[in-house]
Amino acid sequence: MTAASLIRARPAQRGIVLPLVLVMLLVMTIASLAIVEQIGSQTHLAANAATSGQTLQIAEAVLREAAGNLSAGTYSQAQFNANANGLYNHASGLYGSTNPAPFGATSTAWGSAIALSPISAQDLTSERKFIIERLPDAAGPGSAANNANSYGSAAEPPQVYRISVRVIGQAKQGMVLLQGLYQL
Repeated sequence: MTAASLIRARPAQRGIVLPLVLVMLLVMTIASLAIVEQIGSQTHLAANAATSGQTLQIAEAVLREAAGNLSAGTYSQAQFNANANGLYNHASGLYGSTNPAPFGATSTAWGSAIALSPISAQDLTSERKFIIERLPDAAGPGSAANNANSYGSAAEPPQVYRISVRVIGQAKQGMVLLQGLYQL
């Protein structure tokens, strides 16, 4: 057999290895791109969860600071009666069906709310504000609302305040609204 006859005997074989390898390479490329995309999404979700948790913790710290200011006597009754600068007296008749309470997420009262500076170097939130409302007098334990002589002593009813806190997260991503009642 000559070399020329050997070359002629092979035309029945076709090159299947190259197309097979190219298809496998395409499948592996698509799979690796999907994995990279999934890792990026998980990293983004983890960062958002951390930012959300930090924003909630800062909102709780702002709530505690506002309650501390109340117990320390930082704000006078005259300031609450003025119904401005983040301090409101609910008993003044300021609120009604046409003028709701100022603690909603879109309320214009947040423009005059009390703003705080960052709490720590790790505080990357863009806004920390709170509003304090003095609520109408409520009956204390063991007394009636309008008839103190029937159930208990004629002591002053406790002063109850609603503290509303709004903290907007880093780069204005996410907002936490938190409320608490405080009794003096």
